[in-house]
Amino acid sequence: MKYIYLLSIFTITIFANSLQTNIFIKCDKNKDHFLNQEEYTRMSLKRFAKFDLSKDNQVDPYELSDTQLAKIMPQIAIQWFIRNDIDGNKIVTLDEAKNASNRRFYKLDKNQDNKLSMQEWVDGK
Repeated sequence: MKYIYLLSIFTITIFANSLQTNIFIKCDKNKDHFLNQEEYTRMSLKRFAKFDLSKDNQVDPYELSDTQLAKIMPQIAIQWFIRNDIDGNKIVTLDEAKNASNRRFYKLDKNQDNKLSMQEWVDGK
């Protein structure tokens, strides 16, 4: 039983890393094998736009709960909300999403070269 559990964890980890790799490659618009801040922010704002179902430049928990991500992977949706609700008022505005994206980019950029390597990206997820 313990073996099956460890195998399941291993399989989930490989799937998650593969998904992160695919997202990285898709976001790397200039194909230099790094994500610059513009590419990272563009990706973050696309996610915000997917969550902003009412298109009013803000996302509340009820709106987020109706998204495909929240239905499939609720824990990731909740983490996104907490990370982006900077003022803690239970609403993520477009400005908060931009600010959170900038902060996260610099947090992930461990060597401070103003770009994210694949390793920095995967390690930070």
